[in-house]
Amino acid sequence: MIIHIAHVLDPETKTLRIEIGNDLLSTTFDKIVAGIDQILGSDEVKKGPWSLLLLDLTQAKLIDSMGLNIIVSLIKKAQAHPAKIAARISSPTIHRTFLFTRLEKYMEIELVETEAQQAHQAPQA
Repeated sequence: MIIHIAHVLDPETKTLRIEIGNDLLSTTFDKIVAGIDQILGSDEVKKGPWSLLLLDLTQAKLIDSMGLNIIVSLIKKAQAHPAKIAARISSPTIHRTFLFTRLEKYMEIELVETEAQQAHQAPQA
């Protein structure tokens, strides 16, 4: 399975955006953690001025307990930096999971609609 993890460090807004383009599951855990560790361990990110870690999970549809471990770990790493953390998600399932586990107490959660979701809901002529 190919794991998609990308990042953008925007010094103007002091935002580190990490995009995870896969579901956060036990089957993808090791590769996602390795990718995140590589990003956070890079000289660019270590030395870069960021005060917000924006986690882009808009491509993810599912999360399990191992995926939640990744999120909790990122919350701790952001707090140690120190930085705030926010998550952008499009999956109602992940949104419910985040609310059920009360992650909104530790990070801002933004539920957005993807273009595919908007097209699916568009009225048919």
